[in-house]
Amino acid sequence: MSPPPPASGWSDGLSVELLLLILAELACMADLTSFSAVCQRWREAAKLALAQQKRPLPTQIPWLLLPPSSPSTTPSIFSFLSGVRRGIRSFPADFARERLIGSHPGGWVAAALGPFGPHLLANVFSGVRVSLPHRLYHASFSTVTPVMVRAIVLSAGPTATAAHCVSGAIVSGTSNLAFCRPGIDSYWYAHGDVDVAIQDMVYYAGEAMKGFHVLTDLGEVQVMTFNVTHVPGRQPFFKTVAKRYMMDRPPNSVLTGLPMPTFRTGYLVESRGKLLMVLRYYTRDVQNRTRRTVLFRVYEMQVKALGIYRQPVASWTELDGLDGRVLFVGRGCSRAFEASQIQGFNGGSIYYLDDAEFDAKPPLQNGGQYHCTDMGMYSMSGTTTVRPGEAPTDDPNMSPTAIYGAKTYLSWVYEKTNDGKATKKAFVEMTLEDEAKHRGSENKIIGTRWSILSEPQSKFSPAIWLSP
Repeated sequence: MSPPPPASGWSDGLSVELLLLILAELACMADLTSFSAVCQRWREAAKLALAQQKRPLPTQIPWLLLPPSSPSTTPSIFSFLSGVRRGIRSFPADFARERLIGSHPGGWVAAALGPFGPHLLANVFSGVRVSLPHRLYHASFSTVTPVMVRAIVLSAGPTATAAHCVSGAIVSGTSNLAFCRPGIDSYWYAHGDVDVAIQDMVYYAGEAMKGFHVLTDLGEVQVMTFNVTHVPGRQPFFKTVAKRYMMDRPPNSVLTGLPMPTFRTGYLVESRGKLLMVLRYYTRDVQNRTRRTVLFRVYEMQVKALGIYRQPVASWTELDGLDGRVLFVGRGCSRAFEASQIQGFNGGSIYYLDDAEFDAKPPLQNGGQYHCTDMGMYSMSGTTTVRPGEAPTDDPNMSPTAIYGAKTYLSWVYEKTNDGKATKKAFVEMTLEDEAKHRGSENKIIGTRWSILSEPQSKFSPAIWLSP
């Protein structure tokens, strides 16, 4: 007598109609993948939803990739679409406790497996790995030296169809900028013509020029294009060519009344075919080496006619708001989204990481600590930001989603002079309770900041964005 068939689980008893209703509520790719992995019946329901186009894949926004909190744990991702933090089992094992230096849409992540490499690219979905150089070749001096890569940017995903994929890198070494072809070149090729500090870089097929757009601390934008010279019997020579926009006036980035001293850094992000510069103002605690972001300002590049030497003339125009957009800013991996295409979001928010400054000590010191305290979401003036998955709460200063911390209002305080005019007095950070202290003054809320909670320090890597 044969044994009875195994009893089916509760998941097998759910109707297809009910499963389709459940699928309709899932917006995050990680949730959809977990749904399909439950059993064969659920996997078939997911395929049916896609086939019937009842469940097209929603617009995906970056996950917050958090480093492990201890040697025995693995990296985790937090989804702002679902409000869920989960471990990522497909993350490359040799990347788990190394410094992460960049990412690219499609699940690509880059890591430095040591202070000066080796450097690798890996895809967390397919497992494909692509090598990156760990030595810097400087043609001007004919030297090969070690290089510390701070952040990398890809022109395209390093797939079989992207034969012309080029990686740009912000580096610390005999140059501050370098390029290579992933999986092909043996060296990073230094670009020695940028003699000012670099803040960010993005690959942008722009209105006037196509290439790696590099933001300097002066608010200027240089554009790096590249070509490969093939000489018989010799290794192909990789060469970059620098162009620049002629900025007809520098951005008005000075703000009076901020805490002293206040520092500033910038990010580049493409949005609606335009190039945006996002300025971040922050303070620094010298004793514990932590930072606190104060506010953001956003500028759009306006490209005009060609000037002398046929270089485009451009200027920065400050935006009053984001006009229905959501920004995720990070070194080399900033992205912009239309809030109307993201389930549960409205516009006006900027998500940011603790990367305002680069500290070379943690990579060089065994056991050095990366700070992860200055991460958050900044809502620009006049916007009310919706966060998916939140439940009602009685505390107006706290978010019910575990990833969010305290809410702070950022305000200019004005006082009236004897002639009745309002004069700016100071910048203040307030909770709702603090607002009562300033009720005799004229206040103007310029932004709202929510902190993102995580381990305050990481021994392995700073947090980065991972784009599915």
